Amino acid sequence: MTSTGFTEKSLFKKLKDYFPDLEKAEGTFDSFDCYTETHKTIIELKCRGSHYPELLIEKVKWDKLAEIRASQGLGTLYICSTPIGVWAWNLEAINEPEWSEKRLPKSTEFGSVEWVTKIVGYLHIDKAQPIQFE
Repeated sequence: MTSTGFTEKSLFKKLKDYFPDLEKAEGTFDSFDCYTETHKTIIELKCRGSHYPELLIEKVKWDKLAEIRASQGLGTLYICSTPIGVWAWNLEAINEPEWSEKRLPKSTEFGSVEWVTKIVGYLHIDKAQPIQFE
């Protein structure tokens, strides 16, 4: 199966092949999307409609995941799909990206038309583990 057309819901379902005990985060506005108790890891999922060799992560997301990792001793994965593949970054094993300001929609989940300045960095797919689905 190709990754074209993944939604966070369908990506979550496919990831259960890798993490059978994968569970969704309980709160609507949690700082991560799901977790695996067996691997003691929290996971943030993103599905991009276009492919780029570097994929965006917001600094507030990076910082919150790092805070949870430090306070609870959990692993942190950032998993992102694009039309040509799925990549997983182990955030504690990579260097923090360089940050810059970028004008982006306030929220992509709720169809926001309001633009705001966000601090973002980019994770290169060469630093990620590709995930192959059968």
